Amino acid sequence: IFSRAIPPHLFVQSEQDCVKEMGVKLLKHLVLQHPQLFQELLLEGLTIVVDGNSLLYWLVGSTDKARVGKGRAPLPWQFGGEVHAFVGRVEQFCADVRSWKVRLEVLFDCGCDPSKHDTQVDRQLTRLRFLEAVRANVKPKATPEFRFPCALTVLAQLLQREGHLVRWAFGEADWVVAAHAVRNAHNVLTDDTDALICGAGVIFCDQVDWSSGKAKVFPSSAVAQILQLQTGPQLGLLAVLSGNDETDRLATAQPNAHWLRKRFPT
Repeated sequence: IFSRAIPPHLFVQSEQDCVKEMGVKLLKHLVLQHPQLFQELLLEGLTIVVDGNSLLYWLVGSTDKARVGKGRAPLPWQFGGEVHAFVGRVEQFCADVRSWKVRLEVLFDCGCDPSKHDTQVDRQLTRLRFLEAVRANVKPKATPEFRFPCALTVLAQLLQREGHLVRWAFGEADWVVAAHAVRNAHNVLTDDTDALICGAGVIFCDQVDWSSGKAKVFPSSAVAQILQLQTGPQLGLLAVLSGNDETDRLATAQPNAHWLRKRFPT
């Protein structure tokens, strides 16, 4: 279906030179404990690589208080009628970007790595339990992240209309985003910390002040500085030890020897 719906030139091949461990547990919590290591960045005229799916969830909004930015209330997806509000948010975002002549290079997910099967199953089960609670008129313990079906299409089309580069990765885009940013000396706009492991600087979505044209970027080297590590394989090893979307923490499970050999053959 996707091969017919999306022209082949819009796909981005996997970046084999980038370590693929993503979703590092507690890394964002660690980063936010060191605000002095963020660097101020002037946005005017910059090119920024964007994790499209992360931006999508940011614009839709989250009920997780730790992830909600100022004025970033979640859209009422369960009652319908959220499409117009979402379009408005995307158009405002595009206007902010346009006002500072920023160029975006946006990559979206298109599939999932087989090694993340258990993680994906857990996420879907969480969503199903939530929907069952809503149907039964029971207040759920927590609200998982959702997006309405056409949200990604709406975001991609509006970004393309603005003239920004929009591509899909073969599989998950986060590590392709990071490798592309590193190769071209750009920073990554995201609401996650995955790109830090691959050596890219990260601009969190809530660290951008469009009114002043400034943002705060957290350089990958700052993670190594905090933990007294070397960049490269040692940051990759950090992802193994901390636990991520493919492996559990060493405190709760044995290390995945096959995963280690595949990522660090030497």
